[in-house]
Amino acid sequence: MNLRRLLWIGLTLLVLVPMVGLLVMSVTYKPYGVSDYQRPKYEEALRRIRMRKEVASVVVEGKSPQAFMEATTHDFGRVDPHATMSHSFTVENKGEAPLTVELGQTSCKCTVGKLAGGGLLLPGESTEVTLTWNTGLQAERYRQTAQLITNDPQRKLIQLAVSGTVRAELVGPESFAFGTGDLGDMIGSRGVFYSQLWDDFEIVSVNGDTEGLDWYTEPVNVSDAELAGTEAKSAWQLHLSRNISETGSFEGELTLVFQPSTGGELIEREVRFSGHSRKPISFVHPDLDSSSGLDIGTISQGAHHEYAILVRQRQELTRSLEVLDFEPKELKVSMESAGVDGVYRLVIQIPEDSPRLIFNRPDKRGYVQVGDPEDEKFQNWLPITGAVIEMQ
Repeated sequence: MNLRRLLWIGLTLLVLVPMVGLLVMSVTYKPYGVSDYQRPKYEEALRRIRMRKEVASVVVEGKSPQAFMEATTHDFGRVDPHATMSHSFTVENKGEAPLTVELGQTSCKCTVGKLAGGGLLLPGESTEVTLTWNTGLQAERYRQTAQLITNDPQRKLIQLAVSGTVRAELVGPESFAFGTGDLGDMIGSRGVFYSQLWDDFEIVSVNGDTEGLDWYTEPVNVSDAELAGTEAKSAWQLHLSRNISETGSFEGELTLVFQPSTGGELIEREVRFSGHSRKPISFVHPDLDSSSGLDIGTISQGAHHEYAILVRQRQELTRSLEVLDFEPKELKVSMESAGVDGVYRLVIQIPEDSPRLIFNRPDKRGYVQVGDPEDEKFQNWLPITGAVIEMQ
């Protein structure tokens, strides 16, 4: 009985031992404590350690590596949105000792570096470093970089750069300047919009917070001088015109709506506009300042002072103008026709018996208001500053 049991045990061992051996040979154990997602970093670290050991084993005393690159920058020129561009740079070891090359940081996630080979170059050997750039959508000038780390004592860090300009679906002015005009005038502005991607497009509408705005478009030949160097595929010029209904400066915002010839969604762009309307009445005198008006300075009481100023209408010369108001009330102000339509002679007098007057402070200044008493828009103000005091 015992003999039979021993035979069974022996046969079982003969079968199990080879199976266990085969099983052990087919299993590859991972490093203890290294998870799957950290495995690439672990293996890369091992690779660098082995590479440094290889370098140390062949380093010749007194010799050093030399990293040489004919070019470290590359310009792709104009590229399409969402394009993937690649360029390879060559690194050569011109030294007398092994050169190690490792990829360092990149300036953004859209730039990816790839190093050919194992990163160890013996004297005279070379390898390639490839930078791949995802252009994205925004149309602008780009420049992205990546670093190379070497054991060259004179060039431990090498910066590589790729650059380019992403083609734009639409380029145009951000603002329109109407310039300066007179009340009632039609003034205009224009600007060219072009596309580096669309074969053609149209401006569907122009809307804004301004009254009296008219617009029209006309095609522009992409070979015209004003589009030289833009690589435009299509272009249109937008003409804006506006009636001036108020005096002074004006500004606002317009919404432009564009439609590509291929259809698809409408595209909106916001632009600013601005301009200026001159006052319908102007004042002319050698001592007048365009912003501060007439400055009479400091004058003495007990003497008569007089200033004659020419008043001109810019338009509607048949209107009748009057002095509507003035300060200080101690002044004597009168106005009469100069004998020419739309031209008047304004006289400002400081009488001999004038009391002490101060009208040159920020909170207290003088003025003369001239205009058509029937139309509050057809007026203008002449600022006056000065002082009348007793002088010894």
